Amino acid sequence: MLIVIFLMPFVKLSQNDDRKIIENFIVLAANKDFDIKRIEPFLIPINDEDDKISQKRQELLNFQLKGLNKELINKDLNKISIIPYKSLPGKVQEITLGKDQIEDNIYEIRYDNKYYFTVLLENHLIKSFTLVKKGSEHNKMFLII
Repeated sequence: MLIVIFLMPFVKLSQNDDRKIIENFIVLAANKDFDIKRIEPFLIPINDEDDKISQKRQELLNFQLKGLNKELINKDLNKISIIPYKSLPGKVQEITLGKDQIEDNIYEIRYDNKYYFTVLLENHLIKSFTLVKKGSEHNKMFLII
């Protein structure tokens, strides 16, 4: 048992692991007894040197998570699908990627086969689940908290 625990950090996580992370995030976000603290292990931590900035970022994240909870709470989670962004047709790939963002870490979440939201992962943690439009173009970019 000790050997397995020691080797776990060296195991390369796969896309299936990313999907599990997203599935767990969605289940927790949809919970009627919603608790932000239970979701935090799935998110990139907010660590700024300036406590005021960290506090504002945490407030924005809490607001987004509460909104996601309201959207998901009455949904049938069996109708949710997780699709790797790079497998989407080119005409629907409208995300402007930052230099540290790669397509392998982006997943589109669909509900009943319709677009619902998009998730960006970094090191197998959720970095963003919010897209914003960039100017008057159709391109979108992630809102990183």
